[in-house]
Amino acid sequence: MTKEQMIIHERFQREYSEGSIEVQLNFIVDNGVVKVSNIQIHGTFDHGLPDSPTLEQQNNKAFLVSHFINLEGKTVITPIIGNAYADDIVEQILELRKKLT
Repeated sequence: MTKEQMIIHERFQREYSEGSIEVQLNFIVDNGVVKVSNIQIHGTFDHGLPDSPTLEQQNNKAFLVSHFINLEGKTVITPIIGNAYADDIVEQILELRKKLT
């Protein structure tokens, strides 16, 4: 017997000296597998992060990824590396995901 898919909405806010960043996202739990979906980032300062990144993992390292369409109409996918705010957000997302497994 399989469990039904469940969507869990989470929200957290991080405070920094420059201002705050709010993150809203969904976790999709399907047969014990937890996936991150629909990340939305809003801040009160220029944090250098996209509004709707995805979470990717490679070689046991998780990071946010920016997706946008350039002027030529091509999709550009850019990992966000070296941004302290992104690293902090990823850490919080992974902590929340771990609690759901």
